[in-house]
Amino acid sequence: MIEGVARYSEDWEIRKAQKLDSWLRNMTRLSGLINLLEKLASSAAPERRPGVNRQVHVLRSSLKKQQERYIEFLQLSRDYADKFLLDISSTIIGQEEFLDTLEKRWTWRRSCIRKQFDCKSHMRARSRVLWRISGKQFCLNRCHRTQAS
Repeated sequence: MIEGVARYSEDWEIRKAQKLDSWLRNMTRLSGLINLLEKLASSAAPERRPGVNRQVHVLRSSLKKQQERYIEFLQLSRDYADKFLLDISSTIIGQEEFLDTLEKRWTWRRSCIRKQFDCKSHMRARSRVLWRISGKQFCLNRCHRTQAS
């Protein structure tokens, strides 16, 4: 699933780059054609010059709008990329904090288990000692009673 998403993302990036490249080439071609049309306007008949100059002006303003849209699109893409990176970094920071908390809990749990084991071991050893002591005491008391009788 992740490979498919990655492949789709790579394909999308390639297509986006191709479209941007085509868009840029078309604007360059349009600019060249506008320059040619302007040269033709200077050599056109005087009655046709105003119409051709109007077309040159309209095409130049159209090209300028195209260039502005292109820059806006690139800026939008950059803003989206920055937003995406911010979203990802906040997610990564959240994951790091979550993992730190889990590690602290795991360490705390292990230390509690170790302390519990140490406590049980200590209690068992103490019980054995107490049992031995009380057993000896019992024997001593019994022996003492028998001797006293």
